[in-house]
Amino acid sequence: MSTKEPTPVSKKIIKPDPPPAPLPIHSVSEHTPGPWIIDRFKGQPPYLIANETDVICLFGHHPRIKNEEVEANARLIAVAPDLRKLADLGWKLSTWAAAINWGMDETNTKEWLDGLRERINIYQAAHKAAIDKAEEQK
Repeated sequence: MSTKEPTPVSKKIIKPDPPPAPLPIHSVSEHTPGPWIIDRFKGQPPYLIANETDVICLFGHHPRIKNEEVEANARLIAVAPDLRKLADLGWKLSTWAAAINWGMDETNTKEWLDGLRERINIYQAAHKAAIDKAEEQK
């Protein structure tokens, strides 16, 4: 009976592939740039929210949610960058307005009041633009 020598085990060290690069982590202030638009597939869900280069989200039909509600949700998501800008403008307006001197002495100068009016106008214009954009995507 012949005894066969066992096959020697290779001593070659195999190095594993390096791990993939981590995905970038974005803070709230680093969202995907707008404008975001709704891309409808044949006019019905699913809906794709995207900018010119990136897909933001994709969502579709659920049996318990009417298509009109899905459509309204898509419009709201599509204006998210505008709503973020609106929130920032609201913060700037509120901090400026909080500096009012209720005693109405010399600290409430015409320049200060003009600055307040300017910030109110900017906020109102941004608010109207965000609402108009949501409505025009119908």
